[in-house]
Amino acid sequence: MIISFSDKGKPVDDKELYCACRQPYGRTQFYVLCASCEEWFHPECIGTMEALVKERNEFECPKCEESACLLNL
Repeated sequence: MIISFSDKGKPVDDKELYCACRQPYGRTQFYVLCASCEEWFHPECIGTMEALVKERNEFECPKCEESACLLNL
């Protein structure tokens, strides 16, 4: 299941940095939770689109996807 900030509510710490862009929480921005590392990302910062992310059952960030591929070699 894809989880976004809009599903979970506002994060507790407004000063915490998120995503590959390392920016604080933006109330109007869409974020998606990586199922592996549990980090929040803007889809556009990791080379995808919000619509594509929403089509998937589960999301993994590029770093976790790469790690999983290396483990399966």
